[in-house]
Amino acid sequence: MNQRQKFKNHDPMSYEPLPTFDLPHSTPIMVVKNSLYKDNRYQVTIKDTLTGVHIFGKSGSAKTSGSGKVFARGMLLNGYGGLVHTVKKSEIGSWMGYGDRIGEHTGHIKAAGRDAQAVVFGEGCPFTFNPFSYMKRFPKYYDVDFLLTLLLEIYRLAQGAKGRKPSSGGNSDFWDGMRDGAARAAIGLLMLADEEINPVVIKQVVDTMPITPEAAQEFIKKRETLDYEDFCAWLERKENFAFYCFEMGRMRDDLTENEKGILEDVEPYLMREFPTLGEKYHRTLKEALNIIVTPFKNRNGILYRYFMRGVSEELCPEKCYEDGAIIIIDFPTEIEEEAGTIIQNVYRMVWQKVMMMRNVQDSSKPNYNNRPVFFWMDECSKMVTPRDGDFFSKCREQMVASVLINQNMNSYFDKMQGINGAKYATENFLDNIGLHVVHQVDALTAEWASRQCGRRMVKRASTSISKDSGGVVRFNTSGQPIQPRESTSYSWQNESEVEAIKFMELQRGGKENGAITEAILLLNKPHKDKYHLRVEFFQGHLDDGVEEEPFGLNYPREEKGWLGTRIKEHPTPEERKSVGGFKYRGFVCGVEQI
Repeated sequence: MNQRQKFKNHDPMSYEPLPTFDLPHSTPIMVVKNSLYKDNRYQVTIKDTLTGVHIFGKSGSAKTSGSGKVFARGMLLNGYGGLVHTVKKSEIGSWMGYGDRIGEHTGHIKAAGRDAQAVVFGEGCPFTFNPFSYMKRFPKYYDVDFLLTLLLEIYRLAQGAKGRKPSSGGNSDFWDGMRDGAARAAIGLLMLADEEINPVVIKQVVDTMPITPEAAQEFIKKRETLDYEDFCAWLERKENFAFYCFEMGRMRDDLTENEKGILEDVEPYLMREFPTLGEKYHRTLKEALNIIVTPFKNRNGILYRYFMRGVSEELCPEKCYEDGAIIIIDFPTEIEEEAGTIIQNVYRMVWQKVMMMRNVQDSSKPNYNNRPVFFWMDECSKMVTPRDGDFFSKCREQMVASVLINQNMNSYFDKMQGINGAKYATENFLDNIGLHVVHQVDALTAEWASRQCGRRMVKRASTSISKDSGGVVRFNTSGQPIQPRESTSYSWQNESEVEAIKFMELQRGGKENGAITEAILLLNKPHKDKYHLRVEFFQGHLDDGVEEEPFGLNYPREEKGWLGTRIKEHPTPEERKSVGGFKYRGFVCGVEQI
């Protein structure tokens, strides 16, 4: 079976919300331990994940199938909702599975018994999501500024997807500001007319705005000379969509204060400012809008079919914390390229906005919800933006656990921008994440990881031996040869707690290493006076018959070994309920359960 079609076997009608979340933040979701050191047992709790998790590792280091799998299943077992991005086409298989047998092919969601909360948004699914229409559900936040931000993000992504540059013909800041003004007016007009908003209709509004003062005056004359019924009939034909939206707004008697402000701003821009901007500006504006709408016009494309009209309830971001939904955006960028990048980035913007709006503080209000949710992005350097760093610095308070997986630091540099350069922007971005898991990495990433471990003063000894010049052997008065003199001195050296080479020498996963991969945890709180911990992760799903490690407590078991209790068979939903449903107290990686 094609792994990207696996979700077609998942019935979206089987969706079932989880019960109210009531676990304390001190609940451990997993335990990690290095079998060589008895004191290296470390619990990772819900609170730890909310500080953010970043996993570094070379290709083949088992960062996804080792520590990544443990974090994913640990969070699923403990009732998190979440959003999963896909860069690689194989990602859907990791989450939804390729088959029914226990092992790698089971998938994270089936292994955790969370099939009923899975929602896959991908090719062939019955869902649609128009981000502009969705935001209308939140009147307080349904404003021109945020919708304009979504539109400009589409513009940025459409430009960058194929290396295109805007044809400004002059100062880019000036032309960007002028373009924003027209787009802002178009969005405002559509809001006033209560029309569905998407990039194509935004361009339709801009295309019908008057480009000369004479055209604007002609519309005013038409409104003044035609009787009311004839004028309304002309409007209904939508021969000029911009004027239609404008008049629909003027005729409304139920405008909110925000909409009244929009009308006051739009009227002078539409009737006086825009017509006088000149041919050069109008040509540049048309080029910019064509870049935005071109990928949306292909009726066979995924943007037209899935991201233009309507909002499926299953895809509403609040489902993640209300019901524990796991929304997987299965438009992998390595296949869907430009369109997949637009869908995933714009949906993420909306999802992040909703997460920041949720009430996790005041339990007296009816919309209170404290369920933790995760935000998952493998190969994240291909999709992350500088804007995400700001979200990561704030999302802990909103009960969002960001999990990012990437190969090295170099891959971030072309995505990050800052006053002091991409390197400093990348390090600042990583500083916003509390827990780092570093598998075998390259030299540059190893140097960064070594710095995070800190430095210490170490007393070092050096020994020197004096030798006679010329190689002549001298004797003492008793006829014995005089031995060279040896002296030892001591000095204090400022050395790294963990040298960079240690990160480069960590054991990779795979059959040849017993399905065990090593990593060093970089902690945001001390563990036995250290801010780092060397641990092992068990892949446990290789094709040589190695079974999965345990998922929870008290399941049917075969034997105990140093890798932990092995499961006799895949646990059923009934068995899971018999041990507390999703209230597990330990997803084990290593030797023992809590």
